[in-house]
Amino acid sequence: MGMTTSRIDQLIDEMERRFCAPIVDEDAAVGALQALYEYLQESHAHLTAEQEDRLDDIQARFRAGPGLFKGDLH
Repeated sequence: MGMTTSRIDQLIDEMERRFCAPIVDEDAAVGALQALYEYLQESHAHLTAEQEDRLDDIQARFRAGPGLFKGDLH
């Protein structure tokens, strides 16, 4: 299970980088989210309480962020 947890943490790290960036690249953020959920489905893994808390924190930080999106800059 340690290896699975490590991969999940890596995917959450990528989500955090994408969603909490000063300017959010929408496609990359969605891709990071999709990669996490696809991995969870394929591996039949479950999030730990800590990982769920991290996702909640990322969501809160994203919502409180500056709201700048790469797509808005074009």
